[in-house]
Amino acid sequence: MLRPIIFLGISVLLHVIVLSMPWNVLGESSRIKLDEQLVPVRLVERPTVKRMARAMKTQEGISFDVKGRLSADYIDQMKARIFNAWVYPRKAIDMGYYGVVLISFSLDDMGNVVSLRLESTSGHDLLDKAAMDAIKNAAPFGPRTEDTGHGQLSITASFRYVLE
Repeated sequence: MLRPIIFLGISVLLHVIVLSMPWNVLGESSRIKLDEQLVPVRLVERPTVKRMARAMKTQEGISFDVKGRLSADYIDQMKARIFNAWVYPRKAIDMGYYGVVLISFSLDDMGNVVSLRLESTSGHDLLDKAAMDAIKNAAPFGPRTEDTGHGQLSITASFRYVLE
C-alpha cells in the first residue's frame, strides 16, 4: 500500500517540475548571443502596416501586411517565431535609439525566405540589423498548407522599437 503512494508522490513532483519549466514550442532560441542582454517587447496585432504606423505613437511590437492567401495559424506561428528571435540590442538602448523598421520579405512554398529587403530604416543600423536578423533567424517557417495557395508570398513587417 505504501509503494503506490510513493510512486504517486514522485509522479506528481516530476509533473510539477516539468510543467514549471519554460518551453520553446515553436523553435530554438539558442541563436541569440548569451552575453547580450535582451529587452522584452510585445507583439502587436494590426491588419495593415499603414494602420500600424498611425497607432505606433504609444505601442511597440511587430506587425505584418501579407499579400496573398495565408492561414491565420501560419501567420501566428510566423509571428511567434520572429518575435522569439527579435531583440532590442543593449547597445541601441544605451545610446537611446528607437524607431520603426519596415522590412519586406518573400517566402516560397516551403517557408524559406527567398528575398529580404529593408524598406524603411529606423535611422539606426543596430535596430535595422536586429529586425532583419529576427526574420533570418526565425526562418524557415515550414511548408504552407494547401488552403493558402502556392507560389511566392510577399510580406511587409513593421518592427517598432520604443524606449520607456
